[in-house]
Amino acid sequence: KGQECDRQLKCRISAERKDNSIFFNPDVTRGLVYGRAGESKITEQTRAVADFLDKTKCRYTISKDILADQWGKFAGNISGNLPQAIFGVGAGAYVNGKYISLISRKLYEEVEAVALAKGIKITTYKEYEELKKSLHIRENARYSTLQDLDAKRHTEIDMFAGAMIRYGN
Repeated sequence: KGQECDRQLKCRISAERKDNSIFFNPDVTRGLVYGRAGESKITEQTRAVADFLDKTKCRYTISKDILADQWGKFAGNISGNLPQAIFGVGAGAYVNGKYISLISRKLYEEVEAVALAKGIKITTYKEYEELKKSLHIRENARYSTLQDLDAKRHTEIDMFAGAMIRYGN
């Protein structure tokens, strides 16, 4: 069911796709995160969406700062998915490998700088790392971009990189 969230909560579905099936652990899935830009309080519109979602099994969170949450999710995808896809390693490499964690941090900080230039303050990399620890991500977990490469599907790399280039200009 729904909950108000602080800025630490992000849209997160830790899932693995195999053929036509999707496997995920609902205990660490935040589900849909939504809100209105510039509105930190629950509005009539966000309450109406919550009332609708309460009638479903969909997990959701009403964001207090949707732009920060969106940019935080973007920073997590850039800093998590892309290095993992390049090196072809599980999520444990971010804890056990100093180079991949350095690349990840630098990518996150780049997104953080662009967001800040747009007036949006996101979770710091240190806070993001603490959040990831609390989710107990499996060491061999493969994020969506690496799963796409494994399955020879089109990846999100051009979307992530292209958006970052456009936003940074």
